[in-house]
Amino acid sequence: MFDSALRALDTHPSRSGHRLGGHPSPVQEPVESAVARGVLGPDATRQDSRLDDEAAEWVLLAQSDTGTVYWLIRPADLAAGRFEEAVFTWQCSWLPPGAGSEYLY
Repeated sequence: MFDSALRALDTHPSRSGHRLGGHPSPVQEPVESAVARGVLGPDATRQDSRLDDEAAEWVLLAQSDTGTVYWLIRPADLAAGRFEEAVFTWQCSWLPPGAGSEYLY
């Protein structure tokens, strides 16, 4: 029943669509990279050696096709039910890559 309800939400399978868990369908760059830059702060450049390690720490919690918005969480926080540790970022097709990372909440 849940699976059919979730599939019904995704009326545009060729677009990003709505997702709970799984892998993000990014509009621009890998979403995990945008979150990593937001977590590491404004001094983190695309060449920062910490980016890959930090990006690997995040999994998709949910994605909505309204822009597209993403909620990510570290697996340990997900397993412990610490949803207050989730972060939010968004991407839009009209923004340059990386422009969404300053909107990390």
